[in-house]
Amino acid sequence: MYNRDIWLSSVIISHEDTWAVYIGDSTGSIDVYRKAKDNSTNNNIINYILEYNKQIYKHSTWKNIHQYTITKMLIVEDEEILITVSNDCTCRISDSKIGTCLYTISNRNSVRYTGITYLSNDKQVLLIDELGSLEIFSLIKEEIVNYMNIIEPNDRQRVSIYS
Repeated sequence: MYNRDIWLSSVIISHEDTWAVYIGDSTGSIDVYRKAKDNSTNNNIINYILEYNKQIYKHSTWKNIHQYTITKMLIVEDEEILITVSNDCTCRISDSKIGTCLYTISNRNSVRYTGITYLSNDKQVLLIDELGSLEIFSLIKEEIVNYMNIIEPNDRQRVSIYS
């Protein structure tokens, strides 16, 4: 059961062979839930939980992935990574199986990232922040490879993209 001082802030489902539900919270931690051990062959997570009234169990807790609330998550199953952004103005790219942080990207404007997406052909993570700046992180080069202001500084308002 969750402490009342902690709130759940984001959720994403992995649809790999053994599916998982990742739930981010206000402490910057992630709980990973998996299918309970049974003889069911139903691999559709929603049907499994709702229609069949089956249980899922907490597989693991990844403490302090971020310093503050995790606001968005994106799973990239082909790369086995989980990409998260937080109110701590960082993006973390973690191993989706064990939670080990592979990369930390700090926002150059010291503001929150509000959107994330992944370009699989280029192996690049696109990040947009609340000031309208776009950063492109390359998994191949392991660094930011491009940065641009989508909105000019004089025209800036808080913005967000949804992925």
